[in-house]
Amino acid sequence: MTTIVSPPSYLCHMARFRHTSRNSLDADAKFLIDPNGTSADGLLSLLKAYAARILTRVRYCDEKAEFLVTVLETEERVELIARLREFALQGGKPIDEDELPSPWSKDEITCAIGQLAGRLPADDVARVVEHVIARSLAASLLEDREPVRPSGQLATRVVELARIFNLTFEDSSVLLFYFAVKQCDELESLFDKMLIQMKPRFVAACCGIAESDVIRALSASGSLIKSGLLSRDDDEALASVQFAPMLVDGLAGFIGSLSHERLCMPGGRADFALDDFSLPPLAVAIARDLVASGRPLNILLHGEPGTGKTEFAKSLAAVTGKEAWFLGQGLSGAVKDRQAALSMSVASLDPLRQILVVDEADSLLSVGRSIFTSPTVVSKSWINGFLETPTRTIIWIVNWTELMDDSIKRRFSFALAFERFTPLDRRRLWAAALAGRDPKLKAELNPSILRRLSEEYETNAAGIGSALALLDSLRAQGNDTGTETLIRSSLESQTRLVEGALSRPSNPPARAYDPGVLNLDMEREHIFTALKNWTLRRDGPDRRGLRLLFWGAPGTGKTELARHLAAETGLLLVVRRASDLLSMFVGGTEKAIAAAFREAEREDGLLLVDEADSFLRERSRAEKSWEVTAVNEFLTQMEAYRGVLVCCTNLVSTLDAASLRRFQLKVEFKPLGAEGIARLLSGLFPTILQPADAKDALAPFVGLLSPGDVAAVADRLEFAGTGSDWNGLLNELGRECALKRSERSIGFR
Repeated sequence: MTTIVSPPSYLCHMARFRHTSRNSLDADAKFLIDPNGTSADGLLSLLKAYAARILTRVRYCDEKAEFLVTVLETEERVELIARLREFALQGGKPIDEDELPSPWSKDEITCAIGQLAGRLPADDVARVVEHVIARSLAASLLEDREPVRPSGQLATRVVELARIFNLTFEDSSVLLFYFAVKQCDELESLFDKMLIQMKPRFVAACCGIAESDVIRALSASGSLIKSGLLSRDDDEALASVQFAPMLVDGLAGFIGSLSHERLCMPGGRADFALDDFSLPPLAVAIARDLVASGRPLNILLHGEPGTGKTEFAKSLAAVTGKEAWFLGQGLSGAVKDRQAALSMSVASLDPLRQILVVDEADSLLSVGRSIFTSPTVVSKSWINGFLETPTRTIIWIVNWTELMDDSIKRRFSFALAFERFTPLDRRRLWAAALAGRDPKLKAELNPSILRRLSEEYETNAAGIGSALALLDSLRAQGNDTGTETLIRSSLESQTRLVEGALSRPSNPPARAYDPGVLNLDMEREHIFTALKNWTLRRDGPDRRGLRLLFWGAPGTGKTELARHLAAETGLLLVVRRASDLLSMFVGGTEKAIAAAFREAEREDGLLLVDEADSFLRERSRAEKSWEVTAVNEFLTQMEAYRGVLVCCTNLVSTLDAASLRRFQLKVEFKPLGAEGIARLLSGLFPTILQPADAKDALAPFVGLLSPGDVAAVADRLEFAGTGSDWNGLLNELGRECALKRSERSIGFR
């Protein structure tokens, strides 16, 4: 393959090129637009001007020939074919009629040139080709000192970008060159063939500007890179720049105006007030005042998906009288497209009336920190520079901050953390969404129904809005299905889609629950008295947390008593099990523990942690460092928590001593006594009369049966349809005890 000439002879006229001054666009605008240009596109005239420069400055090679043939008009290709045929005839190697290439196929023409170069001296063939093309490009030839100017609509679009981003003429020329490279495969192939150190000189030769201006335009501090119109990774060579496909389409005129009105979506109506979101009032007030000020700054909203960040941004814009424009995933979703769209949207916004909301901004801000996917292609230095010198008010929305570099986090003026919605949060959102609606609808979705919906469906503000919109649509079609049924259907479909399963009531009640049957090592009244005393202090300045440890064998009623305590006191029950809190990621368990305590604090509820031994295990027995940090985090949260905490465990002997000291009440749950069994059976089997010697008959089960065992027997008999008398019931209880004895004997001694 023919190679590009070496530096001394490469671009032989470069030394005579003028050093174009870096004046402002207004001073150089007359150079940017060809006053004689009439082409509707302008790209072809631009490529011809480049070809005229390349013709005498690049050694002949296949890629050069392909590019030069590409820019020829059809009649010019006909002339080239005729001249090649004449030259072949003169050289004694005539071309047969059926071997002549088609003037409409550049590939056939370049193939014919290659074949002719194989039969005649290649240099002579090259001279013939270049001579013919030179005559064709005579109208595009420029003086060495004269820069290349676009024409027609292409020039208009470049001027628009130049004015938005305050680009110099040299910047605009370099931008146009890379646009042409992306539009013309043959020019791109020729450019790719260049040695890296030769590329700036090649760009300068094509554009008619100085090489130093090209280097300056492509530097990290240059306007093209800083604006995001072109991009280059921090560790890449100077000439290894990237051009966003969306920007190519914009300059080509495919997508219209390159402004926020084309690249973003208007925020739309805000359905919620700022008070509807469970955020600290002071934090909300600060965010509101910052946005209202109109000062250029960056605000970060972060939290798990579905926690109301997008809706809050809408509400924040509405309450401050601003017009919100949302930059979502961009036209194609590619990171480079979003980077270019971000730059152009910011530049065209009115700083006094409008704000930009960058939704789903994780890919732009998590620079090179992704674990499971390839690192983002946004340069860390670029995004830091963009955040460091804001020109507009921008609200950024991300789901995760763990993958963001610390240097990026420090560049936000303010940040708000969004927690998962609690049932209380969802009740407030339902109430806000129903405000102003038909009173009949609000009566059909009364507070009792909204409470159940809030507890059973972990939906968000958008999900609530979708459910009500579905209801309106179906009602308009004459569907008279019950309101709650339709709402549940919508929420079920959302849950199935997001979670992959149907919703379930979070805390199903136990059958015929009676705390009087429990066999505890302290009086039940002590527990209720402690809870009552805490309730009396909950609104006072001396409020402290109440921490209870329920321990004992499985099925002895620990969890059910905690649920009963919540129901009796009206506290919302927040349940967390080991599967909810243990995480496979480093630090994930600690964050889940902290989030559980925060949720219970916000709900002012009762936090029930089942299988608490998973988090309170003796630290001296830990084998991994994360086991110690998880215990430390749990103890820290326990100490600071001011609500009611109930921890349940079957393995009290494994708990850390420091955790035991933190529980004011430690209650052991034992298997049922005879009185407890009899009382529980009376509640579960009211139709079976117990004989006078019932306690004696139940004596063999004392110390073996738990409330869970008796409930299991009741379920079995209900489905089997047997055991409808006292003796049948005793037989089933005996079978359950036999199973428990069998379990104790299993295993090696």
